[in-house]
Amino acid sequence: MSGVEVMERFNRARGTAFSAVAPFIFTTPIGVEQGLEGDVRGRKWCFKEKYFAERVPHTACVNAIKDDPATGGACASLDIIQGVFPEAVVHGLAATYAELLDVLCAEDTDVAWGQPVVEALTPCSPVPPVQPPTSLPDVLLHEAALERADGGGAAAAAPAVIATAGEGGARKVLTYEELAARARCAARQLLEALGSSAPEDCRRLVAAVVMEKGWEQVVAVHAILLAGGAYLPAEPVLWPQARVRAVLESSGAQAALTRAAAPPPPALDGLEMPVVTVGEDFDVAKGCVRPEFPVARASPCEPAYLIYTSGSSGRPKGVVCHHRGASNTIIDLNNRWDVGPADRCMALSSLAFDLSVYDVFGLLSAGGAIVFPPADAMNPPDPESWLSVAAAENVSLWNSVPAFAELLLAAVELGGQAFPQSLRLMFLSGDWVPPCLPARLLRMAAINAERPAPLQIVSMGGATEAAIWSNQHALPADGALPAGWPSVPYGIPLRNQTMLVLDDATMTHVPEWVMGVIYIGGAGVASGYHGDPARTRAQFVSHPSTGERLFRTGDLGRVRGGLIEICGREDAQVKLRGFRVELGEVEHVLRGPLDGFPGAQVTSAAASVQRDQLCAHVVVAQEAPATGVEGSAARLSDGEWARMAERLRQVCEERLPQYMVPAHIEQIVEVPLSANGKVQREKLPVPAALMGSIDPGKSGSGTQATEHGGQRVKPATPLEAAVSSAIAQVLSLDPAVVCCASGDFFQLGGTSASALRLLITLRDSAAVAAAGGASGAARLTVRDVLARATVAE
Repeated sequence: MSGVEVMERFNRARGTAFSAVAPFIFTTPIGVEQGLEGDVRGRKWCFKEKYFAERVPHTACVNAIKDDPATGGACASLDIIQGVFPEAVVHGLAATYAELLDVLCAEDTDVAWGQPVVEALTPCSPVPPVQPPTSLPDVLLHEAALERADGGGAAAAAPAVIATAGEGGARKVLTYEELAARARCAARQLLEALGSSAPEDCRRLVAAVVMEKGWEQVVAVHAILLAGGAYLPAEPVLWPQARVRAVLESSGAQAALTRAAAPPPPALDGLEMPVVTVGEDFDVAKGCVRPEFPVARASPCEPAYLIYTSGSSGRPKGVVCHHRGASNTIIDLNNRWDVGPADRCMALSSLAFDLSVYDVFGLLSAGGAIVFPPADAMNPPDPESWLSVAAAENVSLWNSVPAFAELLLAAVELGGQAFPQSLRLMFLSGDWVPPCLPARLLRMAAINAERPAPLQIVSMGGATEAAIWSNQHALPADGALPAGWPSVPYGIPLRNQTMLVLDDATMTHVPEWVMGVIYIGGAGVASGYHGDPARTRAQFVSHPSTGERLFRTGDLGRVRGGLIEICGREDAQVKLRGFRVELGEVEHVLRGPLDGFPGAQVTSAAASVQRDQLCAHVVVAQEAPATGVEGSAARLSDGEWARMAERLRQVCEERLPQYMVPAHIEQIVEVPLSANGKVQREKLPVPAALMGSIDPGKSGSGTQATEHGGQRVKPATPLEAAVSSAIAQVLSLDPAVVCCASGDFFQLGGTSASALRLLITLRDSAAVAAAGGASGAARLTVRDVLARATVAE
């Protein structure tokens, strides 16, 4: 097969125009007559590596093997255009190639020509952990807090949970003693409620925590663990009730704990399971009596929590995590970063997001306190409120996705509020850390000369299937990246954990700079997926050489200078605000039955993330009017599409969490596919609302019409004109595309961060002030922008 034919096949498979896919040349006069093998076996080799300006068009590397008259052997050379590859890649390529030649051409080699020789090369080593392995912990997640409560004295009386209040509310503090008393009381109620329906072995108990964020969640999870079970977070606010119910049924949950102060979640209606409420109605003195529980202490290897994440098959998957894995992570980080009784952490993550495991058990195991922001400061996020809480409660530890840290920073940079001087440690994880974010945070923190300790930022990564985190990278004092790095390094494994970059075909460690699949091993690897042995076998594998149990993440990475660099995904999984989103699950929902549209159906769908927003693209097929037979895909009329898009959005809201509901739903004629049938998401069109121009005659800005009564509604007052201009300025849009009646800020590409910039812009706007809107702008919050997202509202 000629090189030209190889390139043609590559380009057909990729669906791209003809181009050079391997700009390398190999040339040699040796072996022309005898064959290469017979002419090089036993030769002495010399090897040269040099750089050159481009000699052959579109060629990056020329590899030549020729006779070496000086030694009677042969000389191999690599001529490489300078700057095409990083220097370390070139040296690694040359060293590997030289070793390969030695192996192939040695007289005593047992490697046959034409056979794989990778195994004959010097094996690569995994990245060593941050500290040598130690004995694994023999503790349960909840035990440290209870031991502190039972010890009495100042430790028992110290704050464990601080719930700050919104406007008109009261601050609430639970000491360790009160937390333990409430948890024991709730555990006793749980076991009594289960009665004869309790599992014979309570260590098989799964109990759901179905309540919005607050101090009651901390009591609930401790109660479930005290009863010997595993807790299952279910979010009645962030999830639609259909998803809550589906998760409860899939998990086989035997009981649920809810908030006494809130109405029972509708998802529990009709389910045959006992419900225990957690609330203010509690006799502390009576609850402090330690009951004798009729359950044996769980083993550290048994389940502690069950967290459901997005699943590509159209249904979420439940990850079963054990005590030992999470405890190992917590103990390692607390020891490394001196987390202790003086520390307070703001609980920003949903209980259904595994960062919350550290918020709760990481702080309580160290004797610190969990600080809950006001309920109305979380959905949508209100960073100005967070800053006030952090200052008032002396928050010292921040644990969140990078997007929340960016919101906090925006409130400081744009709003003029001070960076919390008590904040000494920031854990950033769950998504890509923007390269400039650490340095910006550190600069703002350094402005305060009275800061008791410098701010330390730690980037971490891992998977829900591997005990919160598996690796870390501590940023230097200036937040700078290692030389030549375009992104914040993924880092190195935590103690008693391994993070391997392997070649999938051979399960061997890839050399430095070579991309492979990231596998996680060690103490944190989860038990598997609940009730799904097939998926568990596919993702949790044993290493063929070492026998180590590994979780295959699907992340692509490579090793550079002893650090792991994450390079993306091999599948359609993305992260939005830290939450894992399988685009296939969104597509599955969009392709489902659609009531009210008998003449049309979605035949195919594709989802993508564009400009940090989830976008859906659907192909609609219509029946032939006369025969009722499905016809070819074609655009619906403007009115029909507007109705269908709204119904599709409603379906998504009914079945998916808020963060998985597409911000834009576009009508397209066909989904772009490669030659092998894979969706080419990079070729999906950018929604018009995100391009800065809206074509009123097309499908437009997704899930809502961009016109009102057929025409774009222009500003009716000077104040509307000022607000419309501010929205266009913040979102970098042409003001002409902002419809005052239906131009939803978030549909136009707005985010929580840009909503904050909008508030600052409105407060500082001379036009708003001239129109009499200064006092109203001063009172606006991010929550107001979400609730009243159009200019007119």
